[in-house]
Amino acid sequence: MIKHPLSLFVAKQNQDIYYLHTRKLIETGTPQAFELQMLNKDGSVFWVRVETSGALDTNGAPMIRVMFSDIAEQKRAETQINKRMKELTCINDVSRLVFNQNLTEAQLCQQVIECLAAAMGFQQIAVAAITLDGKEYQSKNYSNGLETRLTTPILHNTKECGQITVCYTGSARFDLPEEQNLLDNIANVLGLWR
Repeated sequence: MIKHPLSLFVAKQNQDIYYLHTRKLIETGTPQAFELQMLNKDGSVFWVRVETSGALDTNGAPMIRVMFSDIAEQKRAETQINKRMKELTCINDVSRLVFNQNLTEAQLCQQVIECLAAAMGFQQIAVAAITLDGKEYQSKNYSNGLETRLTTPILHNTKECGQITVCYTGSARFDLPEEQNLLDNIANVLGLWR
């Protein structure tokens, strides 16, 4: 990085952030702190917190002093927290739906399917189906031929009365065991409704 412009090492999607803060430091002299993705030699990206301030070099010429802090672990933790929040929101929403006396079985199942798809790690390609007492309710693009799937039975008084299946329509992997646990919890809540 020495004797090379820092911008060469900033990930393309974060160039604007870098330039905005650099310009603000130059114009106002106010130290800046921000997060951005930078590039490794192999082209992979990593997260850093950047702190910049104005200074003078040994000849009295203005320069920018930059400090980097690796925040990769913090970003991984934030991602995990966001995933768990989506799952908890799903469980909460489904619990409220189950106790809504105004919903028909079909309405309940369709809304649960929507909640489940939204809670998956790859929600844009997630589809789901619920079978209850031989009736099947499913997402628009659901197909029994989809291979990447999680399934769990719905039990009422220890007797199986249906099942929930979640699939990905594209190439993606489920976040195990967390997403299987979510599916199991939703099945338990639906078992209470029966």
